[in-house]
Amino acid sequence: MKKDNRTFKSSIEEESENEKNLHYNPWKIIKPVRETLRMLILLALFFLLLTYIFFSKSEFIKNSWLLNLMVEHKEWVFVAIVMVMIFLHVKGSVKSLGELIYKNKEVYEKLNSAKLAVAILEEDIKSQLNILEEHGKALRISEQRYNLAVEGTLDGIWEWDVKSDTYYFSSKWKSYFGYEDDELENKISTWESLIHPYDAKEAKKKLYNYIYSKNGLYENTYRLRCKDGEYKWILSKGKALWDEEGVAIRVVGSHTDITNQILLQEKLRKEKEISESIIKNASIIILLLDENGNIRDINPYGEKLTGFSKQEVIGKNSLQLFVPQEEREELMSLFERARNNAENIPSHENQVKCKDGKMLDVLWSNSAVYDKEGKVDGIISIGADITEIKNIEKQLNLLAYYDTLTELPNRSLFEMTMNSIINNITNENFKFALVYIDIDNFKHINDTLGHISGDMFLKSFAEVLKSKVEYPDFTARLSGDEFVIIFSDIINKEEVISKIEKVLLHLRKPWNVEEQEFFVTYSLGIAIYPEHGRNLSILLRNADTAMFTVKESTKDNYCIYNDLMQEKTINYISMTNQMRHAIDNEEFVLYYQPQVDLNTGKIVGAEALIRWSHPQRGIIFPLDFIIFAEETGFIHSIGKWALKRAFKEKKTWELLGYKEINMSVNISGKRIISEKLIDEINDLLEEFVINSTGLTLEITETAIMQDLNASIEVLKKLRDKGIKIALDDFGTGYSSLTYLKKLPIDIVKIDKEFISNAFYEAVDKKIVKTIINLNHELNLNVVAEGIETKEQLNFLKENECDVGQGFLFSKAVPAEDFEKLLQEDKCYF
Repeated sequence: MKKDNRTFKSSIEEESENEKNLHYNPWKIIKPVRETLRMLILLALFFLLLTYIFFSKSEFIKNSWLLNLMVEHKEWVFVAIVMVMIFLHVKGSVKSLGELIYKNKEVYEKLNSAKLAVAILEEDIKSQLNILEEHGKALRISEQRYNLAVEGTLDGIWEWDVKSDTYYFSSKWKSYFGYEDDELENKISTWESLIHPYDAKEAKKKLYNYIYSKNGLYENTYRLRCKDGEYKWILSKGKALWDEEGVAIRVVGSHTDITNQILLQEKLRKEKEISESIIKNASIIILLLDENGNIRDINPYGEKLTGFSKQEVIGKNSLQLFVPQEEREELMSLFERARNNAENIPSHENQVKCKDGKMLDVLWSNSAVYDKEGKVDGIISIGADITEIKNIEKQLNLLAYYDTLTELPNRSLFEMTMNSIINNITNENFKFALVYIDIDNFKHINDTLGHISGDMFLKSFAEVLKSKVEYPDFTARLSGDEFVIIFSDIINKEEVISKIEKVLLHLRKPWNVEEQEFFVTYSLGIAIYPEHGRNLSILLRNADTAMFTVKESTKDNYCIYNDLMQEKTINYISMTNQMRHAIDNEEFVLYYQPQVDLNTGKIVGAEALIRWSHPQRGIIFPLDFIIFAEETGFIHSIGKWALKRAFKEKKTWELLGYKEINMSVNISGKRIISEKLIDEINDLLEEFVINSTGLTLEITETAIMQDLNASIEVLKKLRDKGIKIALDDFGTGYSSLTYLKKLPIDIVKIDKEFISNAFYEAVDKKIVKTIINLNHELNLNVVAEGIETKEQLNFLKENECDVGQGFLFSKAVPAEDFEKLLQEDKCYF
């Protein structure tokens, strides 16, 4: 730029000089008057010289001839000499004029060049002026943007004039911290006074260290006090200016509120600590896998449980290391889904092989880990050791599908097996036989020798069936003394009879107990598929009909169902008429069996048990008519009557001062799926004005399984009213952890046969204890049915069973007798 200025100045000076030279008057340079005078003077002098020569005979010319010649032609000599002098004079003048003209031409050319340069320079100056104008405009816009940025950003602007010790806070910053614009003094000491006491020393140190460093950028984090006394975390950044001697002049920077970030960092830190603590101390296996199933990490509990150290598993494939060969192929799809970036990686259950060869059952829950592009980068697998639970489930499965006393399949498994056989028949010529077995006069064994001896006999009887009925044939216990056999794929009736004879040959042997010999007989009814029925209900009914034919005639025999057996039908019609009359004449009565608190020994409730007071047959127990009532639909009328009677009795107890006594009423499975039951109970609560929390409705697992979802909905609505729900006969149905969790229940009642059988076997005792503990873990109360001995009572008390009922306390009694028991206020232990 300086060079351009010098060139510009030189061009201007040269142009001025040229213009000056160009405007000189050439006559002032040539001076014609002076030149003319000079020429005349020379001519005059020359004339005088010639006159002297010619007329004075001057000695200048020695040659006389020449002299005479000159005198003779003096006029021409004079003219010649004058002409020469004029020529020389004119030549000199013309030469000077030519030189002047050439110089003027040269000056003119330089002047034109200078003018062109001036024109170019003028354009350049205009361009520079335009640029300066644009820069000024941009500077004004930049200043406006700066002001907008200062006011619009959440950051506060600060400036520290080091020499004057002035510390400037932007208005936006002051307002953000709650201060008025003129409230804070613009001094460095003001800033220092706002710093949190814990941060002040380090914050000041870092600022001063920066200005002494003489380079770089300043950055620090600390807390500043707001006007209301609270502190905000600030990220302070700045840049210093130093003079030539390296002394800081000023520092300019910004304050950014990072309180939320700091709090978030602290939250994340705590969460990380918690997560690490959970991973380190949780009693679950935690594996971090890549998308191919290779192990990246394992937690301490995983090391402890499997026996492998972290160093031994890192980089190894989890399937090859932990999973048995036969289960690997199924689980490979898990990692295939991960590689395909599937949204849901399913949970799974498999066995895990430990370092010592022990096998564990583990339930895995899987979560995908994604990279920044949203692709699956790995899998976090959390495994819970469910080995013990699986063992319990196996035991509960036995309870659900096997009779606890005889270890034969129970009614549930029998029905499933029958339906499976029927549904899978593809050959029209396929036949099978259903044999219904009833032990004749089994009640006499219980009455004579007691239930323990009766149970011993049932076990012995079951062992014969298990040993003589071989797969694919099937045997099961339906109820107390009723058993069934399925002879599969038979050819004809003779084959069935042959198989029955072989079984009876071993059953008819005398049975010895307490040094006494007993001969027990059996009544068997036979129904053959498809001749006597094509579904479970008909086949079972016809086999039962054939069995009753034998029992009512000779006993100790077997009989194949035939169409001539009308007695069963007649009895069915007769039973229908009798039950209809019983409902119309209110022949039903409720008996009440006390329920005793096993902690206090006091009566805390009663189970209402229905009886049929038949005009001719006397008292009939539920087992002899409830199933028939359910099949015929009479159960709705009977159940409605029973509920009303129980509610009325509950009201009587409350009026007598026994409000705390709970009333338990059994509900049929046919009624539990009906919404009408809810309306019915609402009407009864309104009619008798009793506290619903003192009521319990008992339902069985097999009953609700007829329509599980509908049953659950009805039970939930009843439970919402404060009525407690009890799961009856636990241990004889589908006793599963799944149902305990899914069903809306408050109480679990352990079946009486299960209690009596479990007492004599160590493994069964453990199962009972586990059931009690498991239900307590689920916040469920446990009621034990069928307590008949003090040993059973003591065992249940030791294992913290909540409530018990059974003959040890009292059999079921009429209402007036139960009220007497309440009045006695007896402690049963």
